[in-house]
Amino acid sequence: MATTEDYFPPDGARAVYTEARRWYELYGAGDRIRFFVGTGEHGTPRDSREEIYRWMIRWLADGKGDPRDQPVKLYTNLELQVTQSGNVDGEPGSRKLHQIIAEEFRARKQKRGVPCGPVPTEKRMRSPAP
Repeated sequence: MATTEDYFPPDGARAVYTEARRWYELYGAGDRIRFFVGTGEHGTPRDSREEIYRWMIRWLADGKGDPRDQPVKLYTNLELQVTQSGNVDGEPGSRKLHQIIAEEFRARKQKRGVPCGPVPTEKRMRSPAP
């Protein structure tokens, strides 16, 4: 997907699409990828959004749905703010993404009975003496 006045030229996007399509065709899925150039500058103008909706309706909604843009309420930044500062980082109990991933990883390892934590010194691989 590209747009006519994007700073990424449509020809460059088409080259990427052409290469990707070859891979899709290798797996018998050439009909599952499509190239589209929307009007306007960088972004997702209405015609591009509606093309995205068509693809999603075809492949994710069993062909049922309306690809036309629907009106939606746009909220202000203030209405979207759910913390005092607008940032969850300093909120009590907040965690960084890497912390959440590490906790989930440890929980899954323990569930399978795999020990977590550092490997005891005596069980570490040692280099053979020269």
